[in-house]
Amino acid sequence: MKFAVLDVLGLPVAFYDNSIHKEIPIGAIEITEAQWLECINNQGTRKFVDRVLVEYVPQKTQVQLDNEMAQVRDDAMLQGFIYGTNIDGTDRYISVTKDDGDGMVQVKMGFDLDPSPTVIHFKNGSNLPMTIEEFATFAPLFVAERKKFFV
Repeated sequence: MKFAVLDVLGLPVAFYDNSIHKEIPIGAIEITEAQWLECINNQGTRKFVDRVLVEYVPQKTQVQLDNEMAQVRDDAMLQGFIYGTNIDGTDRYISVTKDDGDGMVQVKMGFDLDPSPTVIHFKNGSNLPMTIEEFATFAPLFVAERKKFFV
């Protein structure tokens, strides 16, 4: 015979077989071979309710939920916003990641030293030819788009 020790949620935390174990803990419940196999093959996703084995979907922790939301934000920042079109006529997406923000600061400093046109390379692969005149209107738009992620 097989036995299971359950936690307060009904999740099995230990299994015993009386052909192997001389002592079975008090409170262990008798289970079938099929239930034991179901638990072994689906660890963490089965529990007992009134001695009946049922599927269990673990609740996500706050840390897991926070990490998922951070990934959604990071993906959206990498996609960015539409700014003009590429040479092939498709929309040009400007990413607004931390690296892109740092790059914008470098471009501003570069224009302060040399007003020659440049190309800004964004983390999502977009390349944006830029003049000092256009930068004066583009930079505030970039900042406004980036701020949307930190409200």
